[in-house]
This record gives sequence, C-alpha cells and structure tokens, in this order.
Amino acid sequence: MDVIERKLRVLAGTWKLMESEPLRMYAILVNLGWHDMSMLAARNTLNTPLGKLLGVDELREISGSDYFMFLEYRLRCTRSARPQQELLIQPIKDSPSIQSNTLPVQADGLRKPTHEKGLFDSSAKADIILRSSDSIDFFVLESLLRVVSPVFDDRCSASTESNGKLTVDSELPLMQVEEDSETLRYLLLIYHYEDELPIQNAALFSSVAFAVRKYKMSAIESRLQRHLVGSPLLSKKPLQVYVRAIQLGSRVAAELAAKNMLSQDIQGMSYVEGLEYITGMDLHHLMEYRFRCGDAALAVFVQADMKDLYDNGRLTNKLSDQGSNSCRKEPYQILESFTAERLKARPRGFTITEVDDSLKQRFAQLQSIYNSSHTSTEKAEGPWKLL
Repeated sequence: MDVIERKLRVLAGTWKLMESEPLRMYAILVNLGWHDMSMLAARNTLNTPLGKLLGVDELREISGSDYFMFLEYRLRCTRSARPQQELLIQPIKDSPSIQSNTLPVQADGLRKPTHEKGLFDSSAKADIILRSSDSIDFFVLESLLRVVSPVFDDRCSASTESNGKLTVDSELPLMQVEEDSETLRYLLLIYHYEDELPIQNAALFSSVAFAVRKYKMSAIESRLQRHLVGSPLLSKKPLQVYVRAIQLGSRVAAELAAKNMLSQDIQGMSYVEGLEYITGMDLHHLMEYRFRCGDAALAVFVQADMKDLYDNGRLTNKLSDQGSNSCRKEPYQILESFTAERLKARPRGFTITEVDDSLKQRFAQLQSIYNSSHTSTEKAEGPWKLL
C-alpha cells in the first residue's frame, strides 16, 4: 500500500484539478493526511480572492480546525510582501473525527463537578442504574429518564417488555450507555441544577452536545442554547459561541454569534477550542456570510454623498476648531477609500462612527504638526501624511 500511496502522491501533483479546483483538492488532500501536498493546493487558491472562493462538498469531510489553518494562511498572505513564500501552519496533532456518529475523545484533567457527591451514587433514591462506557454506575430514577428523553423512555419500555434488563448486586435494573462518566454526569447535573456552571472544556461540551441531540433531550438542549445566547462570550469570543451553537444545532445562537463577529476585524480572528469538532463547511458558511455582509455594507456606503458624510459631520467642526481652512479641501477619495476599507473589514453600522472618531483623533494632531513644520511645503503635506 505504501507503493500505491507514493504513486498517488506523485500523480496528485500533476492533476489539473490542483489548478482548476484547488480548494476541493485542499480538502481532499487534508482528509488523506497529505499535508505537504495540501500546501500546493492552498497556494493555488491565491489567484482567487478569499471572498470569492465557493464552498465545495469536500469541506464537510475535514474539520473546522483544518479549514481555519487554510484561512489563517490566506489572511497572512494578504499581509505578506511575498505571499508565494508563505507556508501553511501544520497541525500539531490529528483532529478528532467529525463524523456525526463519532464521539470526541475526552481530554485529561477535566474539572470535576463539585456538588454531585451522593446525588448519583448507591445512596441516592433510584430504581435504575445507568452504566457509562468507562464502567461508572449512576443511580437515577427511571421516571426522570422517561421525562427528560423520549429515547430513554422507549429504551425503558422495551427493556420492561422483554424483561431482559441486566441487574447488579443492588438488584436494580441496569442500562448500559455509550457515553463516558464525565459526559453522563454533566447531562444529569444540567437537568438537576439551574445554576450549573457552564462547560468550559471544548471536548466535554462537544460530547454533551452530541449526547443531548442523540437522546433528544429538548429541555437540556434549550438550557444550553439559552446559556449561549446570554453568554458574555457572545461579544468577547463570538467564534467560540458559533462553534458551540453549531454543535448544538442552534440556528438562533449561531446567527447571533455570526453577527457579533462582524464587529471584529477578520485579520484579528484567532483560533478557538472546539473548531476541531465542527466541519470545514460550517466555518466556510460563516466566512461566506461575513463577506456578503461586507459587500452589502459597502454597497450602501458608496451610494452616500461623500460631501454630506464628511463636510456636514463632526469632522468639519473639528477642522474649524483647528483653524485650518486649507484642510477643508481634503480629497474625498482618500477618506472614502479609508472608510470603505474599514467597513468591509468590519461591516457593522458603528464602524462608520469609529472611522469618524479615528479621523477626528488624527486631525487633533494637526496643530502640533503645523507648529513643528518649518516650511510651507511641510505644513501643507502634514495633513495628507497624517491620513
């Protein structure tokens, strides 16, 4: 098989698809684990603006982490004087599987809940036992399981009819589940406690979200979604909220997170834990939305009267305060280009006012520039250098 793989790798470098459909080839090669070959495919996308790259089905087969590495590479290339010499950052380790029927691997050293002692052990009031995949028993009420999950309701009914339930020393019926003890504990705790601490670990959240949807636990799902919508992370780390909303299947939370991301410069987007548990297509949809918003905001902006925007706004008053009549003839083209660039990078309404404030601060420096200039040429060139 090694011989066949080597031949395929050689052929891949000569495929016309590497030039005609580089993004598709990038996803295919990453999925194969051929990260050195994926570098060539990523480089071939440089001829297409990032906002014009169309999504391909193969992005569903790689993780959001893999696609983020591609985005980071493309954004770095836009700032580089030699983009053709930039390289992809290789993943430190393989991302976990993103298939819908696969649970993420639990991380070591997870924080244990502090208030579950005695709640699910043998001293608890219970009539059924849930046994986790790592052989930890949880003593619970069957009626609770039936209420919280229609899937558990069916399993309890089926076990009763077949009379085939396992029993343990306590003589209580035993139900084996696929989830590990950490995931199962949090599922039960979230249902019992309104003030349960939010899950900080990305791997654990992914496992819990997977189990919530698997067992159709609508009450717990709603609680997790409410936490996302009301979380302070929505404004501080919207990408992290977006990732978790995708895992929960919460469209409302995902849309709110996507909108909040518009206030952040795309060049400042940083990696967040959990990207490895969504697909590359999930992240591509987010970027498509962002670029559409940028185009829409720019379309509205270019229809505005530049003279009305800049002559009748706060900048005019500020310039008057500086006593600089010559600066009232500033070229609208410079201001328009500057504002359009910022608006496209951060397509939110307040970006305009932020640009205005930024220019206002710059104009505040005019007096010191004027005083420090020795010739009339320097005094005239000062404002334009400042812009």
